[in-house]
Amino acid sequence: IEIAKKVAKMLDMKCEIRNEGASSSSQKNKKKGRNYRIELEKIKDDIVDNRIKNLWTYDRSRMFRDTTDSMYFRREYLEKYKVTYYEGERGNVVNFDSIDEKFTYDLLTRVQQLENEKRSEKSKQGKRYLLRRAEKDRHYGGTVLFGYSSNDGVLSVNKKEAKWVNTI
Repeated sequence: IEIAKKVAKMLDMKCEIRNEGASSSSQKNKKKGRNYRIELEKIKDDIVDNRIKNLWTYDRSRMFRDTTDSMYFRREYLEKYKVTYYEGERGNVVNFDSIDEKFTYDLLTRVQQLENEKRSEKSKQGKRYLLRRAEKDRHYGGTVLFGYSSNDGVLSVNKKEAKWVNTI
């Protein structure tokens, strides 16, 4: 948010923050049967309604996790409605009139998607590794189940809670 304000000031523009926060950026939309990103949909609506003519993101990988979505957004919103797109700490303009810059935009989006997928896979591999090598009674983090306590990474029965577990 601070970088967004700095870039807006540098570009002499008004800063309006659109942030989905740390919570999951997509919600299941029962009507549409797909993931629905509320803030992104508002941005799209505002572009179509001519309320957004300039858009900045720190890093496009924060906006899209998928190359197809990113390229669709570029073509159907940024280019079609002639929105000036800025990126990074310096607010560099991405020129979609240039076929080279369009290609670079799409290529970098694909590279960022690859990095996200690799990071996710490494995280899953690490969790699988820990589970395979898990020591009995070892606590590897996270919320301790009701009925147990963790002391220095070792699980033990919490006697007060255990009686309720047995009752249940």
